[in-house]
Amino acid sequence: FSSFGTTSELVKEFETKGTVFEIKEGPVLSVVSRRLRVLRRKQNRIAQMEESVAAGKMLYQEQKELMHSKPVIAALIDELERLRVPLSTALTKELTTVSAPAAGSSSFGSDLSIQDLLALIYFGSLFHVKSPNEFIATMVARKHERSSCITHGYVWDDTVDLLVENDLDAVSAVAALAAACPSSADGVSHHDALQACAHHARLWLTRADAPIHPGSSVTYAAVRSKLDRIMASDYYTAPAVAGNHGAEGLQAQMSMTDSPEAPSLKEILAAENHKEDEEDSSHATEIDNDHQSNAADVQNVMVKPW
Repeated sequence: FSSFGTTSELVKEFETKGTVFEIKEGPVLSVVSRRLRVLRRKQNRIAQMEESVAAGKMLYQEQKELMHSKPVIAALIDELERLRVPLSTALTKELTTVSAPAAGSSSFGSDLSIQDLLALIYFGSLFHVKSPNEFIATMVARKHERSSCITHGYVWDDTVDLLVENDLDAVSAVAALAAACPSSADGVSHHDALQACAHHARLWLTRADAPIHPGSSVTYAAVRSKLDRIMASDYYTAPAVAGNHGAEGLQAQMSMTDSPEAPSLKEILAAENHKEDEEDSSHATEIDNDHQSNAADVQNVMVKPW
């Protein structure tokens, strides 16, 4: 075994090679790495057996056969180490070549996924009927969120471009364009309306520099930058704080719509009963008056000379 150098020199050499070629492994290179680990374990066992022989110990037949395979193991380790870099380069080129024609099909699949999701959002919004209480609660919650978002925007150092109400209106407008049928779309089928939503969604995803609607100076890219700014602020990561949009806030809002002098249910029932009593009393008086009038007529008839 002297032609292959000492055991310690070989181990040191292969360990050094292993540290030189640090390559990001994929499924193929991981197979090579596993094979290298097995071979190095055998190499370490051979080194231990050589030390045992040097100490005067006897080896079993299997150990002797393993020691005889030392040159083969060393050659295999060297060959696999040499193949790591060429394999990595070849795999990179192959993956680049394969992924290029598949880009179109991937885009098509992504477009179908967008349309499927938009269909759910579109019809879900279309069929959702809100009760008056739910509508008030939604409006109160949205007003609170807008105020909170703008307030968090003041923590930015850039005081020239603070978030304002119009920025939030623009975000809401683009969301409506991409997920809802416009109220002015008379005579437009849901199929065509959904296709228009998908068109707006594509422009949004590509950060298009086109206006969100004809005649507008606001672009998709500008609105996207505003939303990016919102999501980079503390408003996006801060835990929700119970504001005036909870149950108490809703009751307060509803109480504002009621008259402060509105009668209670008991007062209404008492008034109705009193009204019925007055009607019954008036009706009884009319009957009594009619009865007295009829009695007087009868008396006049009785005293009238024949």
